[in-house]
Amino acid sequence: PKSEIQQSVSKEYEAQPFCIQYANKNGQFTYEKLATGSYLIVPYVDSNSIEFNISPSFIEAAITTDNLKLEQSFAITGFTASGRILLSETKKVGVSGALIKIDGKNVATTGSDGSFTLKNIKDGSYTVQVVASDLEFKDENVRISMANPKISDIFVSGFKVCGKIV
Repeated sequence: PKSEIQQSVSKEYEAQPFCIQYANKNGQFTYEKLATGSYLIVPYVDSNSIEFNISPSFIEAAITTDNLKLEQSFAITGFTASGRILLSETKKVGVSGALIKIDGKNVATTGSDGSFTLKNIKDGSYTVQVVASDLEFKDENVRISMANPKISDIFVSGFKVCGKIV
C-alpha cells in the first residue's frame, strides 16, 4: 500500500509516492498517462524477512514527450542474511557479543540473544568463523542465497578453562 512506503528524498519531490507500479516477470514496468514533469523512480521490495540492497537507490526521469524509455535499470546488489550463535543444541542460550567473521573479515557482532545479521551479502559459499571470550568454535562452511538467507545455528565446540588439577 502507498501509505506504508516512506522514502527520504530531495525536497524537489514529494515524500509520498505519486503512483506505484509492479514489475512484470521480465522485470519491466510501465507507467501510463503521466503528466510531463520530473519524476523520481524509487525501487521497493515488499519483504518481511529479508532486506535487499538495490542499486541505484533511485532514478530521476524527466517526461517531456509521450514516451520515455529508461536506459538505466535497477539491480539487486546484495541482501541480508541472519543466524544465531548458541551455547549448545540442548541449551539454546545465545552467546552475546561474539564476533562473526566471514572469510576472515569482521562483519558482525551477536546481540544479547546470540543473533546476528550480515548486511549486503551476495549468493555464495562462505566460511563463518566465531570468536568469543573463553569459547571455541569450529569454522562453518555455509551456502547463503536469497532463497535461503538463514544460516543454521552455530554452537560452541569447546570451552577455554584454566585451573589446577589436584
